[in-house]
Amino acid sequence: LQASGTSTGQMPPAVAQYPASAADLALPAAQQRELARTIVHDEAYRGEVAKIMTPIAAFDTDLSTCLSDEVAGAESRQKLMVEALGLAALLLAGALIGVLVLFRRQLGQVIGRYTAALDARDAHDLTFRLVPGGVLETRQLAEAFNHQNEQVAQVVQSITRDAGSLTEASEQLTSVAEGLS
Repeated sequence: LQASGTSTGQMPPAVAQYPASAADLALPAAQQRELARTIVHDEAYRGEVAKIMTPIAAFDTDLSTCLSDEVAGAESRQKLMVEALGLAALLLAGALIGVLVLFRRQLGQVIGRYTAALDARDAHDLTFRLVPGGVLETRQLAEAFNHQNEQVAQVVQSITRDAGSLTEASEQLTSVAEGLS
């Protein structure tokens, strides 16, 4: 840089502090530049660069290999997780369908059967009973209906007996009243 007229203040500090020999400084500017080119680009320099760059290149290769392995492992785990999530989604859908079928069987069909039986019965048949089925609540509903129907049947039988007794008493009173007149 001195051969080009650059002052040491404008040079990078490492270059400005380099101790040039008196013989090198005595050379003409063109020879100084050629000497600088030779120093910077000679075989020894390239050897030093190779000594420095060989471990860096090996590290870079190792790092790239390690990174490639990690990426491949991550992609493999990602694929596995996507498949696991897909399987979980299918299992969840199957479980939901199973729950819906169970609800339909244990509630919907039983209530439908109760409704059909009630619609088809004779309104005057006091011996009609629902067959309990399904979940606890639907069985309790059928049993409550059957119990209520039994109570109504007992009340109707009692009223029928009382009506028969009243009819007999009325007939006796009528006959006594006719006898008195």
